[in-house]
Amino acid sequence: MVNLDLIFALVFYGVLFVLFLRYRDKFDVQGKIFVLYKTKFGLKLMDKISKIWPKLLKVIGVIGVVVGFLGMINIFYILAKGAFDLVFNGGAPVVAPVFPGMSIGGVNLGFWHWIVGLFIIAVIHEFSHGIVARLYGVKIKSSGFAFLGPLLAAFVEPDEKQMKKVSKLGQLSVFAAGPFSNIVSGILVFIVLMLFVNPFALGFYNMEGVEVVRVEDGLPFDIAGIEDGEVVEMINGVEVVDVIKFRDVMMEVEGGSNVLIKTDKGEYNVLTVEKEEKAHLGVFIQNKLGELKEKNWKISLFLWFRDLLNWVFVFSLGVGLFNLLPLAIVDGGRMINTFLSYFLKKEKVHKIWLWLTWFVLVLLFINLLPFFLKLVGFLKIF
Repeated sequence: MVNLDLIFALVFYGVLFVLFLRYRDKFDVQGKIFVLYKTKFGLKLMDKISKIWPKLLKVIGVIGVVVGFLGMINIFYILAKGAFDLVFNGGAPVVAPVFPGMSIGGVNLGFWHWIVGLFIIAVIHEFSHGIVARLYGVKIKSSGFAFLGPLLAAFVEPDEKQMKKVSKLGQLSVFAAGPFSNIVSGILVFIVLMLFVNPFALGFYNMEGVEVVRVEDGLPFDIAGIEDGEVVEMINGVEVVDVIKFRDVMMEVEGGSNVLIKTDKGEYNVLTVEKEEKAHLGVFIQNKLGELKEKNWKISLFLWFRDLLNWVFVFSLGVGLFNLLPLAIVDGGRMINTFLSYFLKKEKVHKIWLWLTWFVLVLLFINLLPFFLKLVGFLKIF
């Protein structure tokens, strides 16, 4: 079977390489793997937005700093706990590189979703840095596109000398702006998906019942023996084709009563419990989607766009939180460096900063080790 993602990748990077050779003088190569294409794109717009309600933007910037440090604590704890559980309890890694071919929630990541999704969040991230930098009077020398190996990115280049003259709170606001905007945009995309896009998309599919996503321990579905992955087809003899019908039927059931649940694996007598004056089953469900009712380019385009939004949501939260790690090369590292300078001398700050960076790198290595071992095993096949 032809791997279209591989073909798209080869064509995409082939075209970029030809453009790189053709316009070599316009690219700035740093460290042999980081390639910048500098432009003035968006600089006027950043400046214009920074002058709209500057007081409000500064308040939002402070909120971004608070959210940034809370996110830093959260992601650091998750990373440390994940590493501990992996080493001592045989747990699963909490971070993984995101590349085409992987799947989350049954949605496969295609090459174009990967490229376009990452580029969208990179633009949002860097544009936010630029707006807040201009808010504090820092000149933006350039903006543009970048490649870190195969990863497509965007960047803004503030004047570092002017940045040092800005108040520490101003600097923190600039550093936090990128991750904060990614987290906020991720939440907004999720709301749009849940309220508008996903409900509309359901109308394109034939429904095959209600899938059990997770059964809560010790509650009715668990006691009856129903397991994750089973598909509920009928309740008390009434066909349930989707989640809405499932809930409508259960609204007529009283707590403490028996219901007959038919799934694709068998029939179960379930004794409900009462919760908030309603019958409670202790189960998380979702629609089991069948085939599309019809296929045409409009539906295909809409579903492609829906999947893109799903990945933008995943990328936004992932990249936003990753950038808040107290790691020298990301925004979190610059935030913790600036924060510590409030209380400590420069030499001590630098020492703590380096120790934190190495500690986070070790935690990342531990969490990513299973992925690297799996990759080595895969390569041995060939």
